Amino acid sequence: MEVAAISVSNLLHSLGGRKFPLTLAAQLGCNFVKALQEVHNAGYLHRDVKPSNFVLKKVENTRRVYIIDFGLAKEIENNNVAAKKKNIEFVGTLKYASVNVHKRKPYGRNDDLMSMFYSFLEISSGLPWGDDDEEEVVALKKIEIKPRTLIGNKPEAVYQIYMKLLSLTYKDSIDYAWFINKFKSLITSNIGPADRTRTGTSQCRQQNEIPRDNVISDMSVD
Repeated sequence: MEVAAISVSNLLHSLGGRKFPLTLAAQLGCNFVKALQEVHNAGYLHRDVKPSNFVLKKVENTRRVYIIDFGLAKEIENNNVAAKKKNIEFVGTLKYASVNVHKRKPYGRNDDLMSMFYSFLEISSGLPWGDDDEEEVVALKKIEIKPRTLIGNKPEAVYQIYMKLLSLTYKDSIDYAWFINKFKSLITSNIGPADRTRTGTSQCRQQNEIPRDNVISDMSVD
């Protein structure tokens, strides 16, 4: 019998307007990166990365994180082919699309990762353009916002992730381990002793797993 999965966005919605604690958001972020690495290693770009396209599926005592909905996915193109493309159209979801997508630049692995980062911010604190629905307005806010303003009072590792993403282009390969380690540092630096005892680990889980008891107590996930 197939076990039902719940999307990260539905899980967040069940909190009634609240956001995930940073340790949980970071653990999810770590697993987001791992999921995208698998997609990219298979030779594809997802092109619609957002919380509703990450699902948690119950497997024994864990909830594994999977990425779904490959309706906009596309094979990764040779850089020379991508560079020659003209009349590039917007692709993805307005709220989570990278600035490069708004500028109609060739889509790359970096753009999937930027959408992942926006997803991480959304589930942990929200996005400044979250209530806007006009592309011109959303794009302008993404372009003009200062990095420190966007990151707010989050740890330095979050700022470093964002600055790293801003430096990448569609031509660049991705050092996934670097991003994973940055999210791991957020988990280890913000988790308390009681949480370490309760979860048994402060590391990003292997095989895209999130411990069931790491989901805050009043989340309904069944």
